[in-house]
Amino acid sequence: MKVKNNSTKIEMILVIGVMLILFSTITYAATSIELTTGNFINVFGNLNLSGNNLINAGNVSIRGNLSVDGNLSVDGTTFFVDATSNNVGIGTTNPNAGTITASPVLRIEGSNPVITFNNTGASRLAHIRLGANGVLQFIEDVSNEQRMVINLSSGNVGIGTTGPLSKLS
Repeated sequence: MKVKNNSTKIEMILVIGVMLILFSTITYAATSIELTTGNFINVFGNLNLSGNNLINAGNVSIRGNLSVDGNLSVDGTTFFVDATSNNVGIGTTNPNAGTITASPVLRIEGSNPVITFNNTGASRLAHIRLGANGVLQFIEDVSNEQRMVINLSSGNVGIGTTGPLSKLS
């Protein structure tokens, strides 16, 4: 196979052995890269791939940085990143929540962020939501009513009311 420096247009690459690429940058736009069992591709430099379902392999090892332009899916719904909304999903390909980070503190970001607790045995949900008004709300799912609120500015706590007037002691 002959490859020009910095660019190639090939419909398919089938490697039965070892493929060693020593260019500073190679751009590959095709339908697939296929490796037979036990073989590998070494790329020293940058490898730019474009297309859908481009790499089909059992094990892929990356030593260095991986940059993905577009959606990222790991094993179907195991882990999914939606490039349009920047939402991350675990167990879904349609994540509808914003960024979640945990290092060393769990942080959930977004407009009116919510933590949902799902008791599948009892078919019940409960939510803790931080409202835009700075009120932490504990919400029962069936009626969607606030059962307890904490006003983070005043420190007032309310149980059974949405407008607490005093602190809890």
